Amino acid sequence: MGQDNTGDTVSVALRPRSDGNQTVTLSGGLDFTCTGVLDEAPSAGRSELTNIVCTDGVNGTATLVYNASAQPSQFVFARPGANAGSLRF
Repeated sequence: MGQDNTGDTVSVALRPRSDGNQTVTLSGGLDFTCTGVLDEAPSAGRSELTNIVCTDGVNGTATLVYNASAQPSQFVFARPGANAGSLRF
């Protein structure tokens, strides 16, 4: 959980899917929820970009960054004209 560039609280969650991929969910409280699919296997020191589709119609992009142990370390998102931010795991 953290704050976006507008000072609002946002949170991110990763969930496994039955097909082996992950779903990422970005939540802005009651204001919006965005989802995206990460279809690359986690890899040390790498990152993965995905499009996010949001309930308020302001879609964007997100990047999940993996650390040297191939664990999620940072989530960066941008929703043009709305908000952007970077959250650490």
